[in-house]
Amino acid sequence: PEMSENLFLTRQEYRNNLYPLPYAEDEIKSIKKLTGGKALMGENATESNFKALSSEYDILHLAMHTLIDDENPLYSKLAFTYIPGDTLEDGFLNAIEIYNLSLKARLTVLSSCSSGFGKFQKGEGIMSLARSFMYAGCPSVVMTLWEIEDQSGAEIMSKFYYYLKKGYSKDKALRKAKLKFLKKTGMLKSHPYFWSPYINIGDPSRIYFGRPLKWIFLGCLILLFTIVSVRIRKRGLL
Repeated sequence: PEMSENLFLTRQEYRNNLYPLPYAEDEIKSIKKLTGGKALMGENATESNFKALSSEYDILHLAMHTLIDDENPLYSKLAFTYIPGDTLEDGFLNAIEIYNLSLKARLTVLSSCSSGFGKFQKGEGIMSLARSFMYAGCPSVVMTLWEIEDQSGAEIMSKFYYYLKKGYSKDKALRKAKLKFLKKTGMLKSHPYFWSPYINIGDPSRIYFGRPLKWIFLGCLILLFTIVSVRIRKRGLL
């Protein structure tokens, strides 16, 4: 019992360090309006719901906090909404749990900080959260190489889906979204820090919108604030 209490307090401390990024909600709403996708936000954006629904959709879009564990990359995690009293899930989806999922998605978008960051392991490569989704069956992932700025990320992601819907391949849609962002932004945000972290790995082919697609868009709303992501380096995350 004492160990469980200490573990809970440790996880709660992690949650307390996750700052609110309000443009995540704008990002989700914009993409939903554009695509007609299914959005899970607030108390619905739980780890349990993701595990139950993720295998049913063609595209997964996650805009939330990430916790990167440099020492134990299998315990890097995505922070979902935690519902007090949930005895099955703690609201943190670890990379090792993602490895055990069976996904049918053709594309996963990890719109969160440093989702492509991880420890290099000889013979395996970069042990990132993005890699875990590919292992689980998703052939294409849009990930980030460093921390993303809230508003800029939301704008780029909205344009990315706009160009996907136009029939562009994933890599070309992402490139055009970045160029569109650069065309309208000011001098400060023209710096690569704001637009360059998003890359596509895996299958770059286009997603056809001529037939109905099932979508799932996940946002995480914690304490009345929509959470996008933050990269926190910790050793020995549980």
